[in-house]
Amino acid sequence: MSGGLDLFGEPVALGRGGSRRRHVPTAAQRARVKAMLAEGQKQPAIAAALGMSLETLYALYRDEMAGWCKRGRPRHVPTPETRQRVQVLRESGATLLSIAAALNVSEPTLVLHYGGQLGCRRRRQIQSMEDGQ
Repeated sequence: MSGGLDLFGEPVALGRGGSRRRHVPTAAQRARVKAMLAEGQKQPAIAAALGMSLETLYALYRDEMAGWCKRGRPRHVPTPETRQRVQVLRESGATLLSIAAALNVSEPTLVLHYGGQLGCRRRRQIQSMEDGQ
C-alpha cells in the first residue's frame, strides 16, 4: 500500500514513521568534503553545508576526515627502552597502576603492549608470535 510520493518522486510506504532516508555519499560529495577540509573549514560548517549532523559526517565520511579530526589520545607505540623500564619496575615490585602512571598510559594499554614483561602468559605467547620467535 502506497502513501504517496516523496520529494524525489519515489513512492513512500505507509507505516515507516516518517524517518529520513539513509544518506549514501557520492564521489562528488566525498570530493567536496575533502576540498572544504583543505580550505580550512570546520567540521560543523561542513556538516551544515551537506545538510547532516556532525555525527553523521563523522560516521559516513570517516576516510575523508582522517587526519583532520583527531579524537582521543595518540596510539602508544612500545620501544625497547619502555619494555626494559616496565620489566625493571615490575621486578622491583611496582603495581600495574604505578607502572602505567610512569609510562603515562592506562592499565589496559599497559597490559596490551607489555603483557610479556608483566608476566601475562597469554600476552607473552602473542608477543613471541609477533616477534617471529
